[in-house]
Amino acid sequence: MSKNYSNEDKYWEYDEIENNYKLHFIRFYEDEIIAIMFQNEPDEDDASLWADYMLENVEIDEPELLIAETIEEAKAEVEERIVDFVQEQVEYLRSWIHKFKSTDEGVNHE
Repeated sequence: MSKNYSNEDKYWEYDEIENNYKLHFIRFYEDEIIAIMFQNEPDEDDASLWADYMLENVEIDEPELLIAETIEEAKAEVEERIVDFVQEQVEYLRSWIHKFKSTDEGVNHE
């Protein structure tokens, strides 16, 4: 397996056995694989790139079709989608907190 270090905490690795790219991220101390990018079988007419995400507290049931034309574009697209997924989670949690706090306003706790 060959590693492509673009950052100490985030890097892509090509897995020659499984023929896919794995995005590693070290959030705290443990190296986690948070996405796997792969192509359809080489003998198929359509060589589309797909991504499977393994993000904590984010449910994505099926692999996502990528619209990139190159591996490098696909890697960038995967990283952008991860930021989008996490940002959506942050917005959901902020909304949850706001609603939770607003239920206390005007309530008399006797």
